[in-house]
Amino acid sequence: GVTVESGTTKAFTVISGSGVTFTAIADNGYEIDQFLVDGISVKSAGSGVTTDAYRFNNILTSHTIVAYFEDHGFDCGSATPISCDSGVSGLIAPEGDQDYFEVDLAGSGRYTFFTEGDTDTFGTLLDTYCNPITTDDDSGVAPNFSLVENLDAGTYYISVEGATSGTTGEYTLNMVCEHVIRASAGAGGRIDPAGNVIV
Repeated sequence: GVTVESGTTKAFTVISGSGVTFTAIADNGYEIDQFLVDGISVKSAGSGVTTDAYRFNNILTSHTIVAYFEDHGFDCGSATPISCDSGVSGLIAPEGDQDYFEVDLAGSGRYTFFTEGDTDTFGTLLDTYCNPITTDDDSGVAPNFSLVENLDAGTYYISVEGATSGTTGEYTLNMVCEHVIRASAGAGGRIDPAGNVIV
């Protein structure tokens, strides 16, 4: 078997015409995204796949193989949960990678989703059926996105991807939850504070 540790590169010599199998094994918390052979995607894994293999047969020339691993979901069905007033680290790699996060809201309010870091990110807020509600590129602290929406209770999704072709790198996705308390008083008294109070 062939083992190449995470973040390393090794060269192997094989006899012309022979074959070799490479097995990708995801670290805890990761899934296999895809294999690239000579820079071309040759095999994409499905959601939840943590072990997969690619075989070279009848090798007559030199090749490269790269296994990429997904830190967050591939789509809304495999999205990583995120909750109010929290942040989660992510990695856009390889280029074209898109991470999905699931948000389950117990009540209505104003919700802010934004990224931090040096990676130029693009964000999309999606409804319970994974249809886009809104998108943003650079409304956050450059080069990050910031989405602010009034949402009702329900399940929503956030996708994070590179803002331009070829973008890769680390980011942190944050979620801030604000709820409105509407205060009013009837005849004969008052309530303090009155009006809409955001908490």
